[in-house]
Amino acid sequence: QWLLAMYFINTVFTTVGFGDITATNNLERIFCIFIMWAGTAVFAVIINGLQQVAHEMSLKHREKESHLQTVVGFMRQKNVPLWLEQEVKSWISFRYDNQQKIDEQEAVLNELPEKLQQALVMQINGDLVCDAWIFRRIMHLEA
Repeated sequence: QWLLAMYFINTVFTTVGFGDITATNNLERIFCIFIMWAGTAVFAVIINGLQQVAHEMSLKHREKESHLQTVVGFMRQKNVPLWLEQEVKSWISFRYDNQQKIDEQEAVLNELPEKLQQALVMQINGDLVCDAWIFRRIMHLEA
């Protein structure tokens, strides 16, 4: 009777329910209790992982917003024009949002000698450089 009570309690607490398929003997009940708790543990690990990701994103967002408020306060104190304030805010937001990519690129580049760094940067950013009107003009003059 004790095992049957444990099976009933685990069925209720793990919200598996009382479906058409139920354990009929003690060995099945033990197996079901084990599977219910294993499923609960797996679910808890997944939820914990999701919560950690959400918490990290929230921390980064709050850090970014705090930094933006500090910068905006400084710019308003110095009477910076609104258009420039918006540009600075956009750049800081971009920098915060892409910091991991920037850090990875810097880590790779720091391992290389200067000539290889320049070649790699030109390869990675070549399209951006060619799209800038001033560089297009310089390349046209050199050709």
